[in-house]
Amino acid sequence: MQHRKFRLVAALLALLSFTARADDPQQWRSIALSRALAAAETIEDPYRRAETLASIARVQTLVAESAVDRTIHQALAAVTQIREPAFRDWVLNDIVLAQIAADDLAGARETANRIEAKRQQGAALVQIATVQLRGGNVAAAQQTAATIRDQEAKSEILRQIVAISASRGELDAARDMLRDIDDLFYQPLAAGDIAVAEIRAGRNDKANAMVARVRRADRGQVLGRIALARADKGDMNGAIETLRKIDDDLLRAVMQGRLAATRAVEGDMDAARKMFAAAIDWVQAHSGEPERRALTLAQIGRLQAVSGDSQSAVPTLTRALREAEGLAKSDRREDTLDHIARGLARAGDSTGALQAALRMNDRIARALLVRDVVSMQTDASSASASASAAEFDDPMIEAAAQFGVLGMQLLRTTSSFSPETIESARRAVRNIEEKQPKPAAFAALAAARVKTGDVEQGSSIFKEALDAADAITRSDQRAAAYVDMVTALNDRLMFLGKAVGE
Repeated sequence: MQHRKFRLVAALLALLSFTARADDPQQWRSIALSRALAAAETIEDPYRRAETLASIARVQTLVAESAVDRTIHQALAAVTQIREPAFRDWVLNDIVLAQIAADDLAGARETANRIEAKRQQGAALVQIATVQLRGGNVAAAQQTAATIRDQEAKSEILRQIVAISASRGELDAARDMLRDIDDLFYQPLAAGDIAVAEIRAGRNDKANAMVARVRRADRGQVLGRIALARADKGDMNGAIETLRKIDDDLLRAVMQGRLAATRAVEGDMDAARKMFAAAIDWVQAHSGEPERRALTLAQIGRLQAVSGDSQSAVPTLTRALREAEGLAKSDRREDTLDHIARGLARAGDSTGALQAALRMNDRIARALLVRDVVSMQTDASSASASASAAEFDDPMIEAAAQFGVLGMQLLRTTSSFSPETIESARRAVRNIEEKQPKPAAFAALAAARVKTGDVEQGSSIFKEALDAADAITRSDQRAAAYVDMVTALNDRLMFLGKAVGE
């Protein structure tokens, strides 16, 4: 009891000592980190405390905090008090991520070896091997892959190694590794990597031979990769001939859309339009599979928009929207609406894009999509966009839209953040009922206000972020809010945990 009282007093002192420095933007991240650590000290449950310390350690690496090693050590100490093996393994995986962020690969490997469950250990070792690959150490990544017990995780890394080997022209080694990839998702991807390398090397026959190396159900994916590779080499006739071999109408339509997009980029818009039209006809002629039909139309419409053919893209996307509206709630319906909204925004139909975004079932996904759609507007002024963003009934959606306006201003090199938009976003964030996302949102707005040159108002918003975090009752959730604030302050225009443009 005495120890608990000491920790509570220490936490209160930490809160008081840093408030006075909240008017110095250079100190904001340190303030948030200190409060996160103070909150972590009050967490009784060892699982939540270890998880919180691991997340704090990761953001400490963002700001070059010298205390990161101590925080990781504290997290590892808390892990020893976790009784449930599954909880212990997941936290150890989080600590591995923190050690990787701190450039302690040896420590990360040691921690990964402590994980008992195959799935959790596999996830940790994948992260280690990925870092090794990024550093160019393929041999080390292969050694790490050899120790992975989870087949899906092992296949994920082996596929990356196959792609690297194929790109280097080491095709015999790539084919040998393909034999070790048993996962049905990664195997056709790896086979496609090899096939593409063969096409680039002028060995079309060997590329075609790779098709037989995968299940019949996955052969269309490899054929699609071959078709695109042949088109990249200027062999459009060969690409079209390869596409005809795909017996899945909807997959063939998507691949034809991607080929059409390449023709548009090359300046042959007439040929691109004909290819898009043929792809849409295949979708329309396909009976059944309403979810796949809607998603395929949305993908093709978005490709038309990206290709610069807005006049054709809008009808395609509108047709996809009609089909999506009749679907039951599902991840595929959400993906379809996402494609439709982004495609319509790219085509310049901001109103239609927002209508599609608002049909998303998941409230968080809906808010983030609204934010991104607003940020993609090219024909709206900051004032008109901010005014329209205030028309939403849901405070979270309104705040998301205001962040979208700020994102639009950020993307336009000729303009800077508008103080009026920042204040509109601030008012919208205040009205959000959920406590957890508010501190980071306020912190992002504080940083944006400082960039306008108004440190005083920025400090005012930052103090509001601290107050919002302080209002969160549970210690682990309060610490998480401070951690999100640090991430938001790290030059990121964040809302709901994601930066604009992510």
